[in-house]
Amino acid sequence: MVRLFVIVIALAMLFIPAAGFFAPTTSGQPQSGSCQVLTNWYTKTVSPLGYSSFQTCADNIAATGQLRNNMQVGLWGKLQIAIMDSTSIYYRQSSHTQWLSYGTVSPPLHDEEANEDETHEEVGNDDIDNDGFVGSQDRCPQQAENKNGFADNDGCPDSLQDLIDTMTTDLGNFWQQTFANADRPYDLPARVSTYNHRNYTQFTSACGPMILNNAFYCPLDRRIYLDEELLNRAMQETGDYAAAVIIAHEWAHQVQHQLHRLQNNRYTIFEELEADCLAGVYTKHAEVGSQLLEEGDLEEGAVKMYALGDFAPWFDPQAHGTPNQRLQSFLAGYRQGVSTCFSASN
Repeated sequence: MVRLFVIVIALAMLFIPAAGFFAPTTSGQPQSGSCQVLTNWYTKTVSPLGYSSFQTCADNIAATGQLRNNMQVGLWGKLQIAIMDSTSIYYRQSSHTQWLSYGTVSPPLHDEEANEDETHEEVGNDDIDNDGFVGSQDRCPQQAENKNGFADNDGCPDSLQDLIDTMTTDLGNFWQQTFANADRPYDLPARVSTYNHRNYTQFTSACGPMILNNAFYCPLDRRIYLDEELLNRAMQETGDYAAAVIIAHEWAHQVQHQLHRLQNNRYTIFEELEADCLAGVYTKHAEVGSQLLEEGDLEEGAVKMYALGDFAPWFDPQAHGTPNQRLQSFLAGYRQGVSTCFSASN
């Protein structure tokens, strides 16, 4: 509880100047957001409903969400939505804030309106899942694209592999250009490999066997190894950029290896915090350079960095830095650039 309180206060102080959560109002047309609905309370199954306005999202939650105690719940972007008695709409920014009333669910279409919509669809509107991709552009016509900055051009919901592919391409391009700007040669990692609890015993690296719930760079074979379940959990619990920042951190170790900044192929807390800083440098590029970041992604990366902190003694070989140290290193790279990462660790 104390740790949760600290992170809430720390992040609030860091991001108050930036645009925060979007609170819908009854006047004007709300912006679009990613909509999700809880379809099974027992298994906590959440299903995507595509990109829509707040009102449309609430209507769809009322139509598809499982009832429990006369309530249906879902998410619109980062807002929690509750539908009471299949009619009244309430929302809040997090479990620590008060529920606010928004209005009511839209009435169902009359038969004439429904027929008119069906006729319109037949004469040319074949964007069945309402994600903006029409006809042959939409590889997944029955499933809406979740537009979050990763592989948003195929009309399909993004997978973990989409995120990994996008990140590895963008990280490679960024660090190649950064090294070129400094007149230094740069070699990409030999490979980025993934594993999970079903197959991890079948893989090994030159640094040793796979470890569950882990991600690491092995300098001996120049490969990055990622546990799929670690990344999926980060995406589900915090957001897509929480998983992305883990990849950026491991890629930063590869950058350190290129610069001969890894001591005897073993990490110390200095190398770990430096890698956090370099992940922050890349994050700035992803925001203003390749423009992969959407609203809230920076916060997701910061939250994940804080959560990855530990309180191991400074000279413990496994120490990565306290939550505050990791967060501050990440933000230093984001705000001040690559030179601050190396000056801070020298």
